[in-house]
Amino acid sequence: MKKGINVVLAGALGLAIIGCNAGSVPRGMTQDDAKARIANMKPEDQIKFYNSSPMPQAEKEKKFKEIEEKTGVKAADVLKGQPSLPASH
Repeated sequence: MKKGINVVLAGALGLAIIGCNAGSVPRGMTQDDAKARIANMKPEDQIKFYNSSPMPQAEKEKKFKEIEEKTGVKAADVLKGQPSLPASH
């Protein structure tokens, strides 16, 4: 009986391993890909993205200023009533 259970468990384990094709996992985004995607976002979406990121508040403010200078969209207008996540240290 015990041998039969071991055979069944070994077979199930073998099928699980064969069924999992770890080689087909998609490649993650490169840093350049991520920067390009953020750059192609609408200014409002960029502001919301940076606001929700864990970067320090001083860096967020710098990004907000850059976006405002380029587009005229103000972070204060976009973020009315939205809390900022605490900055990481």
